[in-house]
Amino acid sequence: MRPVHALLLVVGLCGVAAATVHVMHPSGLDGAIRSWTGRTDPATSGSGGGGGSDPLRGTTGEPAVAQPKRSNREQIEQAQRNWDRGDFDGAVSAYMAARALAGDDTERAKAVDGLHRSLMAWALCVKPPRDVAAASLPKLVSTAESAGTEKAWFDALRAAAALRAADRLPYLAAQAIDAARPGGPVEGLLVDSIRDAGNRGEDLAVALTRRGLGAGARAGSASSGGTSPSGGTGNDPPQSTRSGISGTTGGGIPYGSFSSAMREKLRDAVEWERQGRNEADLAAPDGTERVAHARKAVALLKQAREVYMAARDEDPESRGLDDRISRVTRLLSDLKKTLPIGD
Repeated sequence: MRPVHALLLVVGLCGVAAATVHVMHPSGLDGAIRSWTGRTDPATSGSGGGGGSDPLRGTTGEPAVAQPKRSNREQIEQAQRNWDRGDFDGAVSAYMAARALAGDDTERAKAVDGLHRSLMAWALCVKPPRDVAAASLPKLVSTAESAGTEKAWFDALRAAAALRAADRLPYLAAQAIDAARPGGPVEGLLVDSIRDAGNRGEDLAVALTRRGLGAGARAGSASSGGTSPSGGTGNDPPQSTRSGISGTTGGGIPYGSFSSAMREKLRDAVEWERQGRNEADLAAPDGTERVAHARKAVALLKQAREVYMAARDEDPESRGLDDRISRVTRLLSDLKKTLPIGD
C-alpha cells in the first residue's frame, strides 16, 4: 500500500470516529473533548472558571441585569394615570408602593392623600349594583350636577361603576367623596366595606377618620393605639382635601390658589364642561344629529380646557385642574373620531 493511500485511510477512519462520537455523546464532539480534557464551559461556569453556576448570571454567562425599582415620584405618576382611566384598584396599589418608597414627609403625605382618596373610590365601586340600565346614567349624572347632593352623586357613581363607564368614574367618584357627610350613603357603604377590604381595611378606616366620617371606624382606630398606616394616630383630626386628587370646592371649582377673576372664569369653565359632556352623550352612535352634537361638545370642552390651562399657570400644584384637563382632553380625542375628516 502506498503511503498516500495509508494517509487517506487514517484520515477517513478519524472522520468516521469523530462523527460517531458527535452523534453518540450527549454534548456532541465539543462536550466529549471537554470531558476528556477537564475544560469547563464558560457559559455555565462562574467568573473564575471554577465549578458551579453563579446565581447572579444569566444563561449566557453575562451578569444578570437588575430591573430598576420605580421611585416614589414614578409610582405617584402611575397612580394618577390609573385614577384618570378609572382604575381605582391600580391607583391604590401604586399609591401604596409610593408610600413605601417615600424619602421624606412631603413625599409620604402626597402618597397617603392619594391613597386615601383612591381607597374610598375603590370601595365605592368594587361591588356595584346589578341590572342598571345604560340609558339611566346620563339622567343620573344630570340630576347630580343640578342637585349637587351627596345621594345624587352616590347614585350616579354606583350606576357608572355597574356599567363600567370608566371615563365617568374619576369625575363622579371625586364629586361623591367631596360631597360625603356623616350619616350619608357614602359613609355607610365605606364603613360596611372596611371588614371586607382585607389588608386595605385599616387604611380605609384611617381615610374615613381623617375626613371626619365613620364613627365606628374612628373608634376602632383610636382603641388600637399607636401609629396608623398613614403616619398619624387614630385621633387624627379630619384632614382638608386641598391636596387630594380631583379636589373641588363646594361649588365644583377645583381647589387652588386662584385670583378672584380666575375663580369666576373657572365657574364658567365647569359649566361649559358639564354642557359639553351632555352634548357628548347625545353624540353617541345611536343618537340623532350625532355630528352636530359632537361639534357643540368639542367647542364647549375646548373653551373649558383653555380656562383650566390658564388657571394652572396660577397654581401648577392643583391636582383638581390636572384631572379636569386630562379628562377633557381624553373626551375631545374620542369626539374627534365622530367628526368628519378635516372638521
